[in-house]
Amino acid sequence: MRNNDERSGAKKAHQGSPPLQTGPPRPPVNAASAPSFPLDFVNPTTFVALPSKGALYPAGHSLSGVAEVEIRQMTAKQEDILTSPTLLKKGVAIDRFVQSLMVDSTINVNDLLVGDKNAILIAARVEGYGAQYTTAVICPSCSERAEYEFDLAAYQNELEEEASPESLPENITVNDTGHYVVSLEMGWDVEIKPLTSSDEKKIAKTLEQRKKAKMVESVISEQLRAMIVSISGHTDRAVINKAINMMPVKSSRALRDAYSAVVPNVDLKRDFNCPHCGTDTRMEVPLSAEFFWPRQ
Repeated sequence: MRNNDERSGAKKAHQGSPPLQTGPPRPPVNAASAPSFPLDFVNPTTFVALPSKGALYPAGHSLSGVAEVEIRQMTAKQEDILTSPTLLKKGVAIDRFVQSLMVDSTINVNDLLVGDKNAILIAARVEGYGAQYTTAVICPSCSERAEYEFDLAAYQNELEEEASPESLPENITVNDTGHYVVSLEMGWDVEIKPLTSSDEKKIAKTLEQRKKAKMVESVISEQLRAMIVSISGHTDRAVINKAINMMPVKSSRALRDAYSAVVPNVDLKRDFNCPHCGTDTRMEVPLSAEFFWPRQ
């Protein structure tokens, strides 16, 4: 039989040549000519001054010695978090929101001091929706609802003053662990720590459980349990709990006043005059999910 390849010359044609391609020819790859996305996506960021200036975080913490933190500005992603029925029902929408804003992924929202977390929330709200926040508040005197407008820029301006360190009162010292020790008139030396976002959630959970069980709310007692580390060297929680229950009101208030004096925070209270009963009082801006949804 005759060699059809030799007769047709096909063998010579394909020897040493690349295999035949099917379909249209492919253009040469050129990185410079590769198509680019028509839009540049850069999420703007902003720096938030921390009331603690990083001084109250333990050594090795991401924010130890850090005076300000960089956060992303709000996008649709953050709005999705704040409107998620599941997250709202679980009570974790705000924490998930704050965590999503962090440029430094090593910062855990649960470890944030309450004051620093509040500063971040206010900064995010101002960047996202502006400084004016109008919401309904309930007068503590007549229980009537009234519209009130909070100027959030004022809180930011006062943040720098609040963050300025002040000399400790005579009855307060700092121990080797960085906690504060408050000497009460009754003779107890009470060691307290700054509350974190995690502590705040535990308090809220306990209060919710007591409410469901139709028990008397214990806001002050729960705050004391969360902040007290030891009393005159005793660290046993049973001893501390009993001491809190037996603590005179004068000592309890002195302890809470000492905490406010040494742990920096954002002053969230403003003077409020009720249009219904005329009562003047101090009203605190509510930092709930509604805080991020201005009325149209």
